[in-house]
Amino acid sequence: MKTKKQTFNGSELAMLFQAFAKKLFIRPQKGDIFSVSTHSVDNDCDFYFRLDYYELLKKDFQEAYTQGKFVQSNANQEWVNLMEKVQSAQDTFLEDSSSLEDYYESVNRFWK
Repeated sequence: MKTKKQTFNGSELAMLFQAFAKKLFIRPQKGDIFSVSTHSVDNDCDFYFRLDYYELLKKDFQEAYTQGKFVQSNANQEWVNLMEKVQSAQDTFLEDSSSLEDYYESVNRFWK
């Protein structure tokens, strides 16, 4: 399956988790994001985004930026950096997702 791949560090993963929990961006559903830890000291994790979900998430980031929501936070530059990282995800083909974790299955129990 065609996907978009990006590696996020622990801080970026925490920001994404909080944004999804607060419904700042469209929450992923089952099968939208697959993940695998890179086992690095920074707690890096590779995300594989399903293409249609990726486009919706990218649009949400762009709209939040355009509406000035990042500037209103106390972490403007961090949000801009995260948006740019999401936007720079690379095209990749995921042959088999069975060895990867479904991000939704990992985190949805923590969301209200």
